[in-house]
Amino acid sequence: MLNEPRFQDQHLISIWDKLQRGERLSLDDGLVLYTSSDLIAVGKMAHFVQQQKSGDAVYFVINQKIEHTNICVLSCKFCDFAVKKGDPSAYEMTTEEILGKLTPEIQEVHITGGMPADWPWERYVDIVRSIHTKFPNADVKAYTAVEIDFFHKKFRMPVEEVLRQLQAAGLRTMPGGGAEIFSERVR
Repeated sequence: MLNEPRFQDQHLISIWDKLQRGERLSLDDGLVLYTSSDLIAVGKMAHFVQQQKSGDAVYFVINQKIEHTNICVLSCKFCDFAVKKGDPSAYEMTTEEILGKLTPEIQEVHITGGMPADWPWERYVDIVRSIHTKFPNADVKAYTAVEIDFFHKKFRMPVEEVLRQLQAAGLRTMPGGGAEIFSERVR
């Protein structure tokens, strides 16, 4: 192979062998990749897999980002988005307003936003359910880990139950980001 990796991390060689044979990687393989400092070799292996799967083809997802409200109970120092209720720039979108921003060709709806103190649990579930019902082929990607933690605490439900109800409503994936506020060091 022309661009075969030159391994500085010898632990990657067995993973490379699996990839060349088209075998699925294990959790332990993933941990080796995650902890390896041999980023050039990891990148070359990733490129090899990408080329095997799709060659030079490029794919796009038609995505709509929805920030349903900017009202938030938190005051994260790094956030330049959230405001308190009553602020002149505060807004809250209805489910109908959210649906009005989406089009039939949508493939993914990405929802994150503030965490207002006065919204009932049903409102969050209704947003997901309404999008999923109107756009059943779209991936509803909603609520960061911080928002899930907020729901867990505010509505006194186990995290598993929060996720179960959101999945039943149509949630398929969760966006990354926001979890940095869990870390005092990062904050």
